[in-house]
Amino acid sequence: MGIAKDIMYTNVMEKFQWGGVEAEGEVYMDENNRRMSTNIRLQLTNLAESFATGGASNRALEVLEKLITVTPSRNVPYDRIMLPAVELLSEIAQDPTLTNEQRANAGDLAKQVGAELFGTLADDVRYYFALDDTYYSAASSEIQLAMAVTQRISGALSDALPNDEEVQAMAEAMTQLRSDQSARQSGPLSDPPVFNPDAGR
Repeated sequence: MGIAKDIMYTNVMEKFQWGGVEAEGEVYMDENNRRMSTNIRLQLTNLAESFATGGASNRALEVLEKLITVTPSRNVPYDRIMLPAVELLSEIAQDPTLTNEQRANAGDLAKQVGAELFGTLADDVRYYFALDDTYYSAASSEIQLAMAVTQRISGALSDALPNDEEVQAMAEAMTQLRSDQSARQSGPLSDPPVFNPDAGR
């Protein structure tokens, strides 16, 4: 079933109340509220994708701006659910139908969200690499998922902002992570399964 884009857009941009998740400062979010926020992120990303594929990248950008504003990472830390938003913002940043200002804004948002998510996952991976063999082996699924997401973030941002120094540094960090992973793997871990970061969306 498709999305009633215009109705949902009006509801999201003009009518919805967000229950305080967007409040300034730190807000305690229990697991139920975090799950609800994850669902909001999923649905707003779906709406933005629907506009983008329909040739309305300007509205897609507005929806993604709203998503970032109403589910800030200070209250709901970014996780892999934000990957499609980063990739879509990176695509919008290259859309010739938009103004320079709109493309620049999309690129800035992609880098803002992508860099934060990349940093979190890269720190997780470095922690896993430091574990003893038994614990490292047990974390193989988490490692592969984090590596897949960080790779896609780096790739999307490199496409959108190839001359950005921070993005270039991220690509170098990604290369180092792959090198560290290769050095860390041995025996049964030398050929781990491939995980799809979009699974469960």
